[in-house]
Amino acid sequence: MPTITSSSTIVRSDSILSSPVDSEIVMIDLQRGSYYGLDAVGADIWNRLAAPTRVAELCESLVREYDVDPATCEQDVLALLDDMAAQKLVREV
Repeated sequence: MPTITSSSTIVRSDSILSSPVDSEIVMIDLQRGSYYGLDAVGADIWNRLAAPTRVAELCESLVREYDVDPATCEQDVLALLDDMAAQKLVREV
């Protein structure tokens, strides 16, 4: 299972199609035939990963934008990114 750290640089996988639906994102992996959905915060993270982004910088910007403490933000973001990497939605560069 992938292990992403705060020093990892992450980007969205090229093979994933995504589309906004209201404040959320719906994604499809055509190769695997799998569908995924992200809530508003997940959609914000997905949009920020359009270009390679270091996880620590991603967390710093999320802490500034949302009412969350840095430790909780990092823990939640790392868990989300690990899950997304396991599903091949994002990759480390």
